[in-house]
Amino acid sequence: MINSLYYLTPEIFLSLSIFLFIIFGVFKKNSFNLIYRSTIVIVLITIFLILNNKFENIKIFNDSFILDQFSSFMKILILVSSFFVLIMSKKYIQDINNNKFEYPVIMLIAILGM
Repeated sequence: MINSLYYLTPEIFLSLSIFLFIIFGVFKKNSFNLIYRSTIVIVLITIFLILNNKFENIKIFNDSFILDQFSSFMKILILVSSFFVLIMSKKYIQDINNNKFEYPVIMLIAILGM
């Protein structure tokens, strides 16, 4: 069971980051810039964690979670595209005065869901 959790390190790291950002954003006013920059760093760290995993075919949790080269490629593709979306959308969010901390957190939740 513990060996199975090693392969879920990127997902666990991403979910713990989401929880931390939600708690931090609720208790600190005007936390958009800090959470936005931290979200970009979290995406880059998650890419590193996926690249750090071994690229082998693994089936865990009674074959309900399959980790292979294709799934790792798709995760990296989603993270890289989300990285560029986050970078390009910051100015627009600030232009429409919608700079609330929820936007980068929702992006991380969407990444985790994929």
